[in-house]
Amino acid sequence: GGLIFWDTETLHGPFLLDDRGTVTMNPCVKPEIPGSWERLWTHDYWGQDALTSPKSHKSFRPITTTTLRWNYAYGGMDTYGYRVVNVALHVIVSMLAVICFARSQVRGSAIIAAAGGL
Repeated sequence: GGLIFWDTETLHGPFLLDDRGTVTMNPCVKPEIPGSWERLWTHDYWGQDALTSPKSHKSFRPITTTTLRWNYAYGGMDTYGYRVVNVALHVIVSMLAVICFARSQVRGSAIIAAAGGL
C-alpha cells in the first residue's frame, strides 16, 4: 500500500503535522543534547514532559523514538530517511499481520488483514 505514494516529492517533502513535536522539537531524538538517551526512557513520546509529570499525557513509545533518533543520527533533518524507514516498517508490519491472520483459524482473516494493509 505504501508504494502507491512512493514518489520523489513525498519522500523529500517537509515535516508535517505532529512531526514538529515528535522529531524537530523532541530533545530525545537529538543525541547532541546531553541526557537525551536517558530522557528517552523517562519522558513521554514528545520528549518534553517526564512521565511522572501531571502535564504528561503518558504516551510512552521508546521504540518509535529510538528509530527517530537513529534517523536523526544518520540524516539529520532530511525527511527522506524518515519516510523510507516509515514506509519499510509499515510494509513489514502489514506482511506480518497477513501471515499471522493467515495462520489463524478465522476464515477470511488474511484477506481482511491484507486489505487493512493497503
